[in-house]
Amino acid sequence: SSYNYNIDYIIKFEKRFLWKELVIKSDVEAMKSINRTIRIKPACFDKLMELAEKHNISFNKVVCQCLDYALENIEE
Repeated sequence: SSYNYNIDYIIKFEKRFLWKELVIKSDVEAMKSINRTIRIKPACFDKLMELAEKHNISFNKVVCQCLDYALENIEE
């Protein structure tokens, strides 16, 4: 029913705003990695580059921190 849909929507909306804040860390240590090619929308790429420059870290480290954050906070 639409009532159940609305409740599910509200819960998802509330959880979205209950996530802890993402903090980009400049002191991230080297890690093992796997090379993989991905496609990123230009606006997303620009924002990631801006964060990398602002925090004086590599683009890759910003992407990894964002992915870690998303995976820790994802609903399954």
